[in-house]
Amino acid sequence: MVRILNFVFVALAGLACFAMNHVAEQTRQADIQLRQVHHEMAGELKTTRLLQAQWQVAADPERIRQLAQQHLGLTDTPTVALSSLELLPRKGDGLNDNPIRSASMVTSTTATSAGGN
Repeated sequence: MVRILNFVFVALAGLACFAMNHVAEQTRQADIQLRQVHHEMAGELKTTRLLQAQWQVAADPERIRQLAQQHLGLTDTPTVALSSLELLPRKGDGLNDNPIRSASMVTSTTATSAGGN
């Protein structure tokens, strides 16, 4: 009887060792994967920072204004503020003499030079 119990306990100890080895191997593999993910995340973070810096340069309002002037011939022109809906022209009204309609056609040189500073 003692031999049988001894054999059972030795077998259980062997199984426990095997289970511990299996868990240790899974932990080692998970650690390797975690390090790879951290490495990939660091690379993605660098890429994101680079793209954010490039976007800040590309979306700079002064740069956009310069490119619009250079390539499209657009300039900063004053706009007409609309204080009420009654200022909008009605359908069928003569639009040629309406200040809202002709506002984009008339620019003053002082407003353009002041906007460029």
